[in-house]
Amino acid sequence: MAPKLLKSLTEQTLSELVRVLLVLGGISTAVLVWAFGAWLMQSSAQLTSGLDGFAVAWAAWALRGQLSAVALTQSHIGSYARETAVVFTLLGGLFGLFGGAAGGLISRSIPRTARAGAGGLLLGSLAGGASCLLVVPIYLGLILQTPDTRISIAAHALIHSAAAAACGLAAGLGARMSVREALTLAMAGVMGASLGALLFGLIQMFCFPFESEFVPIPRSSLCRLVAFMCATLVAASCIATVLKAPSAARADGAD
Repeated sequence: MAPKLLKSLTEQTLSELVRVLLVLGGISTAVLVWAFGAWLMQSSAQLTSGLDGFAVAWAAWALRGQLSAVALTQSHIGSYARETAVVFTLLGGLFGLFGGAAGGLISRSIPRTARAGAGGLLLGSLAGGASCLLVVPIYLGLILQTPDTRISIAAHALIHSAAAAACGLAAGLGARMSVREALTLAMAGVMGASLGALLFGLIQMFCFPFESEFVPIPRSSLCRLVAFMCATLVAASCIATVLKAPSAARADGAD
């Protein structure tokens, strides 16, 4: 029933439907991460504790001895990086899942929707977690030396962009787009995530003046929700703007 319904939709109708679903996916990702992120950090603390040492060692090497490993450890940089990596593994995975599923749906194939969603989940999880382990230790090390809002915004932009790029790439590959078209969607996600990071920086500055802007994940529950919304909703909107349904002939060739 579902495949017949998908094939009966016009190209324009399918495009609009998938765009709406992708934006809703961005919102759902933010809400789910906001609701379960803290629980995931606590429940996985022992399992992921080994990442603390890696984060400290990476920051000490990348900063070329400007800060000692002892100073980095005392500043809890390892635990901050680990916790952020856990949360953004979840965020990137869910965002990639929705992106891949949207791509599969736009190809008018239910089996491809499932496969693309699973691929997006894996790609997004890896992108979100790895970007945090690489960016957050350096970001916090730089903040210890020179507290600067611009460094905070740039770090958030890099972290958010990794998850958004995975979402856009998964959507493009799921829709059987060419590599160039899929990379265009990934870049749309990067642009949206960067704008979202800038937007969050401004909102945090004016609406949450007592919330530390130099902590990767805000402590305030409402501020965290705003941060996750900025990370996914703006990026999803940019990807949805670029995403389009394939031609009828191309759709008929989908499995």
